[in-house]
Amino acid sequence: MDSTPGQTTASTFDLVECSLYAEFDVRVDPIEWCPLVELDPPVDVQHQQFRDETCLIDVRTHSDEPRTIRITQECDSLCPSKVLTDAGYIPRLNEIRPERVVIGIPLGDRTEVQDVVGRLRSVAESVTLRKLVQLGTDSSVETTMDLTDLTDKQRETVTLAITRGYYRQPRHASVDDIADELDISAAAVSQRLGAAESKVMRQVFDTLADGCE
Repeated sequence: MDSTPGQTTASTFDLVECSLYAEFDVRVDPIEWCPLVELDPPVDVQHQQFRDETCLIDVRTHSDEPRTIRITQECDSLCPSKVLTDAGYIPRLNEIRPERVVIGIPLGDRTEVQDVVGRLRSVAESVTLRKLVQLGTDSSVETTMDLTDLTDKQRETVTLAITRGYYRQPRHASVDDIADELDISAAAVSQRLGAAESKVMRQVFDTLADGCE
């Protein structure tokens, strides 16, 4: 991989048009209206669909007596899944907690990452990217960027950098732009991005090394 100092991860984040899978950590107010939060975690959502304003969910519980149950619930307008479904996306609930959900979603190209984050932020306290999987023309080839090892602040900053076009060529946003939006110093943004990029690149090189064994 050819790169120059200071541009090590630009090609990693500057995703060309391709098929993507993205996973988001969506923090919400306690969604007391949703019956899913009353179930003991972890909960495996096997199927979810919306019919008008009604949500139908098949879930598998992992309590002392595992079972699959069907939940039918009038859907609230604050439901992250409903917001994405109404926009034509096909979200999947991967993890459910009283204060947050993890949503996975297939995307057509990188521009949809910004659109999804914007829609989720309209109903959530915060949205951060957890994972991006780029599928090559050969469906067996994947490039995965796992951001779960980053700190919350690092993931917040990387998510904003990606959605604002910091990693595009030419760049659509600067460090100062990101700093202004986060209300922190440019130096703090550079430190967070540098640390995050270092961790992500170590993952990439570890994957390449494993493939050569």
